[in-house]
Amino acid sequence: MLFEAWVFKLSQERLGFAQRSSGSNSEGPTATFGDILNDHFVLHGSGLDIERVTLAGVREGVVQVIIEDSIARVAAGDMGDPVVYQLEMTLKPFDFISGAVHLMRTLGDQIHIEGSRRLSDTVLLDFEQGLLADAPGEGLLLAPSSKFR
Repeated sequence: MLFEAWVFKLSQERLGFAQRSSGSNSEGPTATFGDILNDHFVLHGSGLDIERVTLAGVREGVVQVIIEDSIARVAAGDMGDPVVYQLEMTLKPFDFISGAVHLMRTLGDQIHIEGSRRLSDTVLLDFEQGLLADAPGEGLLLAPSSKFR
């Protein structure tokens, strides 16, 4: 999959292709890069085991360089530039009317987390809970509204 991702990225940069698709036929798996109704090329085979390449409106030399560069990047373990996704989710306070069925589970699986927590070397979550200053000394029965990014 990394190889096909590199072929797609390099075909975007060098050929302006914006489409990619995968499939299979009676001969085996295929990966198509470009618009199948216009200029494109098809890799026949799986991953780095390319059996042949079909060209339509694309020069063979350009595609060969894209394939060779992709193989070199995979061999070097190059994962490409990091991609950062950011989203914010808000958890609302517990609704006793609609959540009564799950009340015991809800009471048992609450954990207070506030601040940053790392899930891996590339994923960082920031937890922010509602105001806890008004919480009674023995603690809250249910967690306050929360956000995490």
